[in-house]
Amino acid sequence: MAKATSRQIDTLKKFGFAAPPPTKAGCSTLLNFIISSKWRGMDQTFRIRYALATEKKWLDKHVLVDGSKHGTVDYIICAPKYELLHTIQEGRDERSSPFRFHVIGDDGKRLGIRSVVSLTLIEE
Repeated sequence: MAKATSRQIDTLKKFGFAAPPPTKAGCSTLLNFIISSKWRGMDQTFRIRYALATEKKWLDKHVLVDGSKHGTVDYIICAPKYELLHTIQEGRDERSSPFRFHVIGDDGKRLGIRSVVSLTLIEE
């Protein structure tokens, strides 16, 4: 995977992100969400606040993944555009989110990118 560019990292940090994704694709998903998303009619300022609040809630938090594996969220990304459109069209429940969470297991192994539905926050 290509590393995030310094411009992407700098832009996300200017928006207030504490832990921008380390990959170019991960940064792009967040920047696209903030700049051009149509997620549920939110304006850009609201999307920035929403993303930052999500990062604050989940970043560095201990989570249970799929009810069985323990790990820690180390950064967030946004779901791909096609997945966002599908979520909007389906009218998912209140737990649906445009964000995905990169989780590292307690054993140090990568548990991958997860949706909010597959995570249980253990530590708030």
